[in-house]
Amino acid sequence: LVDVEAAHIVVSTVCAGGAKLWQVVVGSAGVRIGLVKSGLLRTVCVPLSQSAPIVLATGISATDIRAVCAIDVQIGGRQLCVALLGGEDGHIRIIKCSDMQLDVLANVRRHRSVIRCIQSIPSISLDGGASRFVLSAGAGSELRCWRLNASSGDDSLALVDWALAPVLDDRDIRIMDIAVVHRELSNVWIVAAYSDASVVLWRLDIDHQTFSCAARAASDIHAHCVLSAASVKTNDGRYLVLTGASDGQIIVWDVSMFIAGTVDVAKPNVALQAVLKIPHVHQSGVNTLCAHVDGVDIVVASGGDDCSISLTRIGSTPPSVQSVTRNELAHASAIQGVAFLGGGSICSVSTDQRVAVWNQHLELQDMAITLVSDPSALEVSTIGDDLQIMVAGIGFETFTMSSSC
Repeated sequence: LVDVEAAHIVVSTVCAGGAKLWQVVVGSAGVRIGLVKSGLLRTVCVPLSQSAPIVLATGISATDIRAVCAIDVQIGGRQLCVALLGGEDGHIRIIKCSDMQLDVLANVRRHRSVIRCIQSIPSISLDGGASRFVLSAGAGSELRCWRLNASSGDDSLALVDWALAPVLDDRDIRIMDIAVVHRELSNVWIVAAYSDASVVLWRLDIDHQTFSCAARAASDIHAHCVLSAASVKTNDGRYLVLTGASDGQIIVWDVSMFIAGTVDVAKPNVALQAVLKIPHVHQSGVNTLCAHVDGVDIVVASGGDDCSISLTRIGSTPPSVQSVTRNELAHASAIQGVAFLGGGSICSVSTDQRVAVWNQHLELQDMAITLVSDPSALEVSTIGDDLQIMVAGIGFETFTMSSSC
């Protein structure tokens, strides 16, 4: 039910499609929706006082959005949280979410094809001030760095194409995911997961605007398409990278020696070494990963094509699996995004269009239905005392929840 004049959805209900006979009745008590499904009459009544308005914005992309990244920027003397979106059309769009509306601040295309992932880099001191940079990657092994330039007079942002990584192979392979491992002065270490089962550690020199390959894992280690990547710094100062593949396996890599400079990354064919292999975390593809440090352990949340969410606790010295908690019926279809919310809570989104919040035992705490079809990306950012959950797919939607939840 849409209020055309106010341009928002008054109320909606999920019917799983196929409801050819339906009717809506609006009364003083609320809205009653009736539909015929599988020969049965089903009704739902929602009081108008309980229906929160959902803003309908004009389309921001004609094709699927595959990546979303939230970033805080200074615009016109104000601190704002914006979303960077990338997708099938190769465009990167910067969206400002405020006052119940979405505004496009920038729209740039440099990628030749699909953008699979976008990541932000922590602030870097450049030209006498703090600058923000972001990374994007996708088809054709394209890995790009962008500089965000903000206007001092209005709410406008510009994306400056800063650096492009060289293509290591002639084959048309795809970068499936990237993760920022570490930043030291103007050097940024990035891990990239490739569709040919390889994993590459890149070093980005911001000052000289160049990428260089620091190390690479041969494709026979994963042996399957690598779908997801994450990184974490342990309490003892080590840098670990985690990657998940289409066979359900998660591999842990220790890249500390490269960042510390104890390995000469200028030499060709420097290899990454796996320190832990965790098979059968999922029955099939590990679509999404996130990790954080909990005491001396690392907690890894993962979501897969098998509709399950797993929490894997890894001891850091030496890396070893301590425990695995799994919810095999977390969603009704493939899980496309997981993120830690703080306090042990986890958020997930699936192609079943459910956004769910779980506790540390993977017990359901809260759930919402997203209007975004075919969700493929999830991002969580903090705005004051609230958390903003962003969902992207065939459309873009944000949810706000209290960080105390």
